[in-house]
Amino acid sequence: MSPAADLVRRPGVAVLIVLIVIGALLYHKPLSGRYIFAGPDSLAPSALGAGLRSLEQETGEIPLWQPWIFSGSPSLHAFIGISRLYLPSAVGRVLAAVGLPIFWMFLLHMLFAGFGCYLLVRRLGGSFAAGLLSGTGFMLMPYFNTMLVHGHGSQMMTLAYLPWLIWGVLRLHDRRSLASAALLALLCGLQLQRGHAQIAYYNLLMVGLVFLVLAVRSWRGGELSVAETGRFAGLFGLAMAAGLALAAQLYLPVMNYTPFSIRGGGAGGGTGFAYATQWSFSFGETVTWLLPSFYGFGGGTYWGGMPFTDYPNYMGLLLLALAAWAAAAGRSWMTWTLVAGGLLAYLLSLGDNFFLYKLFYSVFPYFDKFRVPSMLLVLTQFCVAVLAGLGLDAWLSWLDGRKEGQARRVLLMAGGGVVALALFFLVASGPVTAGLSASRGVPSQMLPQINALRGAMIRTDAMWMLAVGGLAVGSMLLWRQGNLPRKWLLAGLVGLSVVDLARIDLRIIEPAPDSLRSPVLQSRAFLTRYLNSDPVLEFLRRDTSSFRILPLGRLQNDNRWAIVGVESVGGYHAAKLANYDRIMQATAFQSEGILRMLNVKYLVSQQGFSDPRFEEVFLGNLYVDGGYKPAAVYRLRRFLERAWFPRRVEGRPAAEEIPALLRDTAYDPEEVVYLGVDEGADPDDLPPGGQGQVPSTTASGGAMAGSGQV
Repeated sequence: MSPAADLVRRPGVAVLIVLIVIGALLYHKPLSGRYIFAGPDSLAPSALGAGLRSLEQETGEIPLWQPWIFSGSPSLHAFIGISRLYLPSAVGRVLAAVGLPIFWMFLLHMLFAGFGCYLLVRRLGGSFAAGLLSGTGFMLMPYFNTMLVHGHGSQMMTLAYLPWLIWGVLRLHDRRSLASAALLALLCGLQLQRGHAQIAYYNLLMVGLVFLVLAVRSWRGGELSVAETGRFAGLFGLAMAAGLALAAQLYLPVMNYTPFSIRGGGAGGGTGFAYATQWSFSFGETVTWLLPSFYGFGGGTYWGGMPFTDYPNYMGLLLLALAAWAAAAGRSWMTWTLVAGGLLAYLLSLGDNFFLYKLFYSVFPYFDKFRVPSMLLVLTQFCVAVLAGLGLDAWLSWLDGRKEGQARRVLLMAGGGVVALALFFLVASGPVTAGLSASRGVPSQMLPQINALRGAMIRTDAMWMLAVGGLAVGSMLLWRQGNLPRKWLLAGLVGLSVVDLARIDLRIIEPAPDSLRSPVLQSRAFLTRYLNSDPVLEFLRRDTSSFRILPLGRLQNDNRWAIVGVESVGGYHAAKLANYDRIMQATAFQSEGILRMLNVKYLVSQQGFSDPRFEEVFLGNLYVDGGYKPAAVYRLRRFLERAWFPRRVEGRPAAEEIPALLRDTAYDPEEVVYLGVDEGADPDDLPPGGQGQVPSTTASGGAMAGSGQV
């Protein structure tokens, strides 16, 4: 046998080959470099990134402040432009140097996640097939892939470390050495460096649970002495501390900024509870674990309790069934830990639909900084993937120990259960969809079409359930009767799981034209056009004075102005300044006074309007939603320069009073400026109004010159 053939026959290499083939087939278009995922959450940071790179080239320094959205906000402190702080980004630079698209970095993290899950199951005593089932299952989880498709690559990359972190804890328990602690520290630090604090926090919650259970079990069961348990705990603590230190250059600035952002500027220093729980999962939507389209499939067909969604939280029929068997038949400490962790994460994902989230929100440090409780389901899905591998071995072992007649009866009962469940969904598709309303933002006249699509999707999924369940049960019957070799049974079950999950992933990657979901897979030319200038941007760029713009309508959430260094009072980012957000919410930029105060010179609108306060100064094409569309630029006649001296300054002890004053249509920033002051503050301490002179320092260089003015 040749060395190459011998290498391929090694279990780990074989798993990697399988994972690579699956990933390449699923994502062959973006891997070629000719296509990209261009959803809003992908484009918004790419525009800011272009602006930051331009400013860095101009100044030779990493910008710590970006002026292009929300009248300016921190960059690194707000997790903007942080990829440079992630050590594995060096691999991405090498890939770029040899001509490979950045998407290869995402694929490497997917493979890393799947292979880590395989290794974890093997370390827990699972067979090769069990590890492969778990590895492919975790890598193909629809939520895991949705993160990548819809522009949340940092979520996916951070989550990829979870199986490795738990594997590292188990290794540290078995080999209580500094080398094992150093490896765990590296894994911890790298996942923190990737910069998705919320997923990293959830990862560490799961890691902490595994450590606590393992330490207590080892001590109480006599596996480790008190001294050995203490050494294990000490090395674990050292590894966590070293991991945090490895990411300190990212998190120390973020922690300094958090009290001033909407993630820490609310009551009690956290994100407001109502805001934090907007995307709460619901008990009803748990049905999507079995039937992905029961609540629609995101977009215009979704009818659940969240504001909107782009995917179902499906976990795979086989994976869920085998995980349930592992939980029912489990006798190992790890099985019960995974069951407890997965169940806890599910209950927390319910957000304001269950009391537990409020308890964690109030008690656990930093938990109140996060939003979107449904994101906690990543832990549940990870636990299901690992339990499914353990459940596969336990189920086949249990069947193997039964008499042939008994095994046949059990399998026939399981098959009958699948048939009954599929028939129930087939029958229920009509009544369920008949009384539904249209999704948010969808015209009511489309309701008949939407409900027909909802019903069709439910029926299709029910038939898939019947097919997957029937093939699984049928292959087990053949194996138990001696008509199918075990290796082919295992290959068939893993293949069924892969097909079951990949079917859902493909619908997320490339929605069908009639799915009522917006496609996000675009040709690379789409991004090229997005990151290039257009007539409207060129007009704004040529104005070298210091000014800001107010984009109207849908344009207000756009970050594309950053490409040419134009500053906007709007924008899109999840961690804006809290006091600025309060002004935005209170005023909606509706008064002329607030526009003048914020140095707004131009309004950009796709709809024409007539207002004596503004004059149209340019009409041209603006690149919007993948095409060039007409837009007008209006100049504010009473434009106010960036710096000015008001006639008087007034203090207000209640900061919430100030946005209301700014909302007043009679507000004139040249007449008065309001400052938030402490109760009982001396009025003489306020700066005086009047006239003066403002020295100006401007950074050199074209389009970015205005952003350097103070």
